[in-house]
Amino acid sequence: MIGESALRGLRELHTRRAMARRVRRLTRELELVPPFGARDFAQRLARKRVYIMIEPRRMGRQPIYGSCKPDGEYYHIYYRDDAGAILGERIIWHELGHIVLGYVTPDGHEVLRRDLNSEEERLVELWAEAMETYAGSGRTQSRANLTGLGRIIDDLGKAR
Repeated sequence: MIGESALRGLRELHTRRAMARRVRRLTRELELVPPFGARDFAQRLARKRVYIMIEPRRMGRQPIYGSCKPDGEYYHIYYRDDAGAILGERIIWHELGHIVLGYVTPDGHEVLRRDLNSEEERLVELWAEAMETYAGSGRTQSRANLTGLGRIIDDLGKAR
């Protein structure tokens, strides 16, 4: 019998692999070839009539790193102006995830999420992680972070 911890691990692995497939499919549709950055990705989304403006914003001492706000046919992504280049890029990927996964829509649906442990935030973060990794290397996950079983599954996926 499989324990609850093992089942959670299998569900997580399934979700990560599904997210990786989604990332590869979307980048093929947008004709993006790694390496590319979050801003390159946002510009390519314009081909799908998704227009995104990205700008830094002073957020003071608030514990907020980024936000995504719809405004007519545009989305505005704001990220902390005091974030370094690497953190800033990750914040942008995260906020793009809210758009791509449909959690922020052009009709104005947006919710300030304070629960960073929600399912939505978890999926957005999985998407951002997969996207950032793929954009930099053409791989959807770092092999260094894989367990023995994960490496075997990763190898089987490449063999297809």
